[in-house]
Amino acid sequence: MVYFITGEPGTGKTSFEECRGLQWHLRTIRRSIYISADRNILYSKITKTAGTSICRMALEPNIPDLYPLSGLQGQRVLRTVPYKDLFSFAFVRNPWDRAISTYFMFKDDRSRMMRGMPRDFPGMIEAYAAGKATAGVARHLAPQAPHFLYKGEPFVEFIGRFERLHEDWAHVAGRIGLDVELPHANATKHDHYSTYYTQREIDIVRELYAEEIEYLGYEFEYKLPKLDGNS
Repeated sequence: MVYFITGEPGTGKTSFEECRGLQWHLRTIRRSIYISADRNILYSKITKTAGTSICRMALEPNIPDLYPLSGLQGQRVLRTVPYKDLFSFAFVRNPWDRAISTYFMFKDDRSRMMRGMPRDFPGMIEAYAAGKATAGVARHLAPQAPHFLYKGEPFVEFIGRFERLHEDWAHVAGRIGLDVELPHANATKHDHYSTYYTQREIDIVRELYAEEIEYLGYEFEYKLPKLDGNS
């Protein structure tokens, strides 16, 4: 079910203005929501899913009236756009892979964002699970589910996957009338994510992100070692 199209389940309500619960939910994540009246789009940006590339390098240069919901212009659009015609989308990523990407982005950071934080991955993910991560780290490790689900149902029309980024971006670009290839900004370099995990961290991530793992069907995937040509 897509709330922007069908309204709130069981209520018979079809206009977004009537769906107060969803409207309030969007405002709780307003810093991550971008909206345009000209293109009739809403983008729910999730950290470490190519969001910087999508927003700053593809959408913002080509859609002048793309506004964050955290600003007055975005709130104004939220009240006036006909949501039954809206194309809304988000991009998601395997939570185990996303956590490692976040770790590599921050591990050498010497700013206050990492002050007092462990510099190893087990320490970082355990600190987040215990509610002891700094605000910046916590924001990047926050669950993805609230950015595309409301009461267990998707509130965006299209959920793209980081694992097939260029294919899914091509679909989005076609829907919103952009002819823009997607660069990859803020990419981190590291081995396959599975090489950084013990069973303890696997279980911590599974518990932290249970809702999105169940809904999206992600699994922890071990990278098989390369076989010798003679074996």
